[in-house]
Amino acid sequence: MTLASICVNPCKTISGIWHWHLTMCTNFPEYPLVFQVVQQEIQRL
Repeated sequence: MTLASICVNPCKTISGIWHWHLTMCTNFPEYPLVFQVVQQEIQRL
């Protein structure tokens, strides 16, 4: 049993188009930091 799971991550390209990527997610320490950056990006829209 691993902590990894499938997550859908939105990624914005240079052209400003949102793409959705299926990636492997694990419980790693920097995840809250990544989430914070994503939240800031969403607020900028």
